Amino acid sequence: MSGLDDKRYKAKLSLPPTPPLDQDRVLFFTDHCGNIITSVLLADTEIKVSESNTIDTGLGIAIGYCGREKVKLKDLGKVSEEDFQQIENNQQRESGSDIMSPAVIEDKSAKARGFKTAIEECPVTEERLPFIEKGWENGLRDPGTARANEAASVEAPNGTEKDNYAKRNQNLTVLQQHINFFDPDQDGIIYPLDTYNAMRRLAFSRFIALASTLIIHLNFSYPTLPPGQWIPDLKFRIYTERIHKDKHGSDSGTYDNEGRFIPQKFEEIFSKYAGGDKQGITKAEIWEYMKGQAVIMDPVGWFGALFEWFATWVLLWPEDGRMKKEDIRRIYDGSLFYEVAARNEKEKLQ
Repeated sequence: MSGLDDKRYKAKLSLPPTPPLDQDRVLFFTDHCGNIITSVLLADTEIKVSESNTIDTGLGIAIGYCGREKVKLKDLGKVSEEDFQQIENNQQRESGSDIMSPAVIEDKSAKARGFKTAIEECPVTEERLPFIEKGWENGLRDPGTARANEAASVEAPNGTEKDNYAKRNQNLTVLQQHINFFDPDQDGIIYPLDTYNAMRRLAFSRFIALASTLIIHLNFSYPTLPPGQWIPDLKFRIYTERIHKDKHGSDSGTYDNEGRFIPQKFEEIFSKYAGGDKQGITKAEIWEYMKGQAVIMDPVGWFGALFEWFATWVLLWPEDGRMKKEDIRRIYDGSLFYEVAARNEKEKLQ
């Protein structure tokens, strides 16, 4: 199709009907590269997806010929008049294209994507909804793709930018960043005494610091031994270069087997188990998380998850009973350890 007239044009789209959107939300079409290729359409223009899986713009304009391709529909969210005008101006500079790609319309169960993430016949799928990408306008691209050196989330799509942390540690995986605080001389080897001292800097009691040191080094030393070394290290040192070998089961899967950070898995801790605004999680919800993530015949993983979340709770000790999502993310990349230690040391001097 091309040209303008007063008729209503329809574009083929493999989507079920969708609920009405707020009138001050904006929709637009993109090509397969994500470039905006049509005029912006306000939601109050009654864009509808019919039972026959077509979109009726209700406008006297041609959207463009779709051919065998599908249409991609994006929701920009609420925008001001100035933002709306800027979007229109930007689009006027775009070259025309009639290549369209699969549609994306947000809803809680992702029905609009052409598949279901929950079915009532299996209640657990409705209780634990996966994280659904809200689109590139939020800054977090491809959340299912592991980040080697950035602990990215919806709120922090570029990892920890405070004090240039992510950039300063770009040569370390996120898992290596997590343990870097425990290696004060940065020689790539963590001794039991290093761990004990680090735990004390974080204000853990002597008992918890000692118990944690024993648990960590008795379990995590051997897997990190240099290649070809089969005899256990009687000094129980942990080699940071091979820390990815210490990944255990029954966890969130946020760290992959190479020590990278998967935003999708991190977000699902909260989308599946946290209540309210999903920006924090309680002890009761963490308990449900541990039960939900536990896999069969994995006592090491069960205990590991319990120990890690216990230590996290003691470290954060939230007054309102909810551990903040951002604090937990910064524990994953280790940036919070330095902040907590500095705060504790400052308090000692006062």
